[in-house]
Amino acid sequence: MRISLSGGRDFGRGWALLVAGLVLVMAFGAAGCRGGKGTGTTKPLDTVDKHWRGTITPEMIRSVTQVMARDLLERIPADPSGKKVTIVVCPLDNRTMGELDPKMNMAQIRDVLIKFANDRVVFLDRNRFDEIKAERARKAEGEVEPTGNKPLRGAEYFLFGEVMEHSDSNASGLDVYLYFSFRLTNADTSEIIWSNGYERRETRQWGKQDR
Repeated sequence: MRISLSGGRDFGRGWALLVAGLVLVMAFGAAGCRGGKGTGTTKPLDTVDKHWRGTITPEMIRSVTQVMARDLLERIPADPSGKKVTIVVCPLDNRTMGELDPKMNMAQIRDVLIKFANDRVVFLDRNRFDEIKAERARKAEGEVEPTGNKPLRGAEYFLFGEVMEHSDSNASGLDVYLYFSFRLTNADTSEIIWSNGYERRETRQWGKQDR
């Protein structure tokens, strides 16, 4: 039997073209499954520098707190006897990928609340509670001059706050959605008597180092 070498070459060339065509079809199909227009690039969120994502600035905390303070102070129940309501401001719980100094932000929130508070509200200092108790002990033992025998005030309410984030990555950068949630909780019954949320949005462009 004679075998035509030219025919074999033609068959091999045709098979190679067929395989190449299938590879191209699979490649375009995979690109379409990724969604969108099938063009451009998207930076995965898990590769984004946590210092760059959802940065919460002091200015942002102050602007959110100013609105929150007005809302909160309008809803605090008044004591019929005229006694001032006692509140402990707790550190802001950071649930974002960005870094946040909870004590600094707690101080910002407390200072804004004190500025806007009326005569019905007193904020208790629990940040230095050990120093306060130590000074009371020194007074009781006569080590230092007493200034009265007043009991420590207990908290009627805790003000809790947290900030959460949702980020969408695209070819040009990040769309960052921040949600600040605050609630006033009864210290005796754990009942939430007031709660409200505040939204902030940011769009951040990729830098050359991020591409």
